Amino acid sequence: MTLHDVARSPNVEKPPEVPTVLSLWRGHVRPRKPFHQKPWRQIADETLAPYGLTFEEAFNGRRNRKFSRPRFAVMHALRSEEHWLRDGPRWSYPQIAEFLGFKDHTSIMNGVARHEEIMRAPKPEPKRLLLERMLGHG
Repeated sequence: MTLHDVARSPNVEKPPEVPTVLSLWRGHVRPRKPFHQKPWRQIADETLAPYGLTFEEAFNGRRNRKFSRPRFAVMHALRSEEHWLRDGPRWSYPQIAEFLGFKDHTSIMNGVARHEEIMRAPKPEPKRLLLERMLGHG
């Protein structure tokens, strides 16, 4: 069996082709994920929209829940944004800290972990359902 026969056999896996900018431009290789990615500020604004806050309002330094939870959501959204060419996050913790104006990346790490903790926590029942259960109507 020659080397050419081995290369043609269907049992041999081909190494994954690493896309380059030139091969993408020529259309030889299609990226796994969409080529166009949103800028970090657009992701932050879209994440804050359901909370009814602007970027300036959310990152004003206040520490109550009205402002901290949306901040955590923005940190998580930026960290979970995937890179279009390689597996893994698009931005590192220090890059996100620089975008959002934090002095240290550990604040971002804590915010992402806190957001995941909040999302895993069971949601409290509405008071009406709680009252119905206590009174035996439900």
